[in-house]
Amino acid sequence: DRWVAVTPLEQRVLAPLLARAGAMVARAELLPLAIPGAETDGRRTLDRIVRRVRARVAPLGLTIHTVRASGFLLEMGVLPD
Repeated sequence: DRWVAVTPLEQRVLAPLLARAGAMVARAELLPLAIPGAETDGRRTLDRIVRRVRARVAPLGLTIHTVRASGFLLEMGVLPD
């Protein structure tokens, strides 16, 4: 019964995280979704996008963890009151 608005860019990054909740999604997979044409550059841009998504989905009980130098993992938790 809760939802949050995300931009199309944030949606592209969030979709694989949701699809594989509980499993790590590699930076190399998310980077081209966030920055089309980018292969290695844009790490900081991806981090900023994930930071925004992390803040947006927190009220839904979703937590995005950074897996150091590898990627990100979305954890589904309990909805906050």
